[in-house]
Amino acid sequence: MLIVSVILGLCAGSFALAFTMRLFDGRDWVKGRSECENCHHELQWQDLIPLFSWLSTGGKCRYCNKSIGLTYPLVELGAGVLFGVSYAFWPYGFSKIGVLIFSLWLVILTLMISLIIFDLKWQILPDKVVYTLIGLALASKITQVFYFQDFSRVFGLLLGVTVGSGIFALLYFLSKGKYIGGGDVKYGIFFGVLLASGFKSLLVISIGSLLGTLVVLPSLLSKKSKLNAQIPFGPYLIIATIIVYLFGDKLVDLLTTFYLFP
Repeated sequence: MLIVSVILGLCAGSFALAFTMRLFDGRDWVKGRSECENCHHELQWQDLIPLFSWLSTGGKCRYCNKSIGLTYPLVELGAGVLFGVSYAFWPYGFSKIGVLIFSLWLVILTLMISLIIFDLKWQILPDKVVYTLIGLALASKITQVFYFQDFSRVFGLLLGVTVGSGIFALLYFLSKGKYIGGGDVKYGIFFGVLLASGFKSLLVISIGSLLGTLVVLPSLLSKKSKLNAQIPFGPYLIIATIIVYLFGDKLVDLLTTFYLFP
């Protein structure tokens, strides 16, 4: 099943790219056909095999011979790795309810990959995608609440949303949108619902900030970037969300063991 998960991930990465490009261009992402971004030639089935299509043509369009670039194989590989890691370290088991939640998670993960592409390319987190993620996260949590008859999770959900979106909302209003965008506030609602824990929401913000600092700081120190340069925060938050969703309980236990949060 691990291999199947990786293959599904490769396909999901390919879909996430096509979905992102079509949504940004305003094209029909359901009925629209994939095409070369340069010559606009409609792609055939052999052009749509994740990773292998890129390798077979040497990273070039088979119709206009222009370089496709590394974006496609990197996204497909990244998605394959994320799907594989999700299966290998799935924290909810694979009972009937576990399989259902896992299926929802893979859809959520695909849309999160799309958000990373959106934010890196255009520095936006589209409402359509974020609201869909919130709906899927709600569906996952409501399923768990009723299946396990554990209504205390509702309180955790509310606390997670309060922390996740509240901190970003405060920063947004204090900076008048200069440092935090409205999309980050809405994304905070999503991971607050998904994690249903105020502490885990705080972990996402902390890990996301740390990742962002580690990536951006060398560029600032080398003066390749300016302090007032716009830097997308979304990708780091999304990666942090994935880490906390899959390993959050272990991280909480680890921190508790070291008496950082008694």
